[in-house]
Amino acid sequence: MNDPLDAIREIAPPVDPQPELLARVRSELMTTIDESNGHQRGVAGRGSRRARGRGVSLVAGAAAIVLMATATVWAVTRDIDSSDTTSLMCPGNAIVNAVTGDPVADCSNVWRQDNGSEPPSMAAYDNGSGGVAVVVVGEPVPEGYTALQPGTYQDTALIEVEAALGDIGTGLPSGCFDESEALAMVQGELDRLGMSSWDITVDQSRQPDGIENCASSLMLPDQQAVQIFGSSGGGFGSYTEFAKALHTGLKAQCSNLDEAAELTRSIAASTPDYEAAGGETIAILDTLDIDSAVDPAASCTRVNVSVGGSLFVVLRGPSA
Repeated sequence: MNDPLDAIREIAPPVDPQPELLARVRSELMTTIDESNGHQRGVAGRGSRRARGRGVSLVAGAAAIVLMATATVWAVTRDIDSSDTTSLMCPGNAIVNAVTGDPVADCSNVWRQDNGSEPPSMAAYDNGSGGVAVVVVGEPVPEGYTALQPGTYQDTALIEVEAALGDIGTGLPSGCFDESEALAMVQGELDRLGMSSWDITVDQSRQPDGIENCASSLMLPDQQAVQIFGSSGGGFGSYTEFAKALHTGLKAQCSNLDEAAELTRSIAASTPDYEAAGGETIAILDTLDIDSAVDPAASCTRVNVSVGGSLFVVLRGPSA
């Protein structure tokens, strides 16, 4: 097997897993991941992220593999268009979140951050299973891969909607929202990014009440829908404090990407340490991972913040 997903293809059942099942798996899985890292709440966010700094535990890593397998089986059986995915596989089989929509640009940035050096030449492929993979030029290309044209391929609006809804400072994980509050938030983000025609559904078996079951979301691009469901409540302590301060700071001053990155580091350095389970303290700056996407149409930089092994900050705005 040349492709790491071959094993999943072999066991993929000839059935159509329901969105409710995937949403439930994601909700319960991310709760497990969060608890294993000392957090109080699971995030139904953007799937597997590369782990930098302290990273996720082995339990979380195993859980992420289960989620990836579930999502892949669902994509295989539903024939999902790979351009509708919001993650990709970079060299070394690292599953990362899409940021710019250009798979090679995103994996090149991951390479720089993880290795501290300029990346080799890379090429992007449709992996034949509803996903996107990037391979170093000259290395073997797995059977079933189809080369993609260079440049932006993945849907940037879809990428940003998912990031905004999963933002721990302003999105669904920033508080414990009930169904009506979540519906308004999701609709607002869809409208902002030109996706007003998308539907919003609610998992009736796990309706968010804003008390014990807090609203989370799952993107269903093949249905052009966002599903809302309830998951256990909680908070992110200093991580949320940092995220809210960063959102406030960027709204107060119109910044380009370089200025926004400098502000991000400054706020991280001044935010109190995160207190994890067992009394361990984690410096916000030590877990910070900043990604940037140039938006030529933007006059100021905007941001999304998520947690998953590291503190992930995605800045979108004008270049310096």
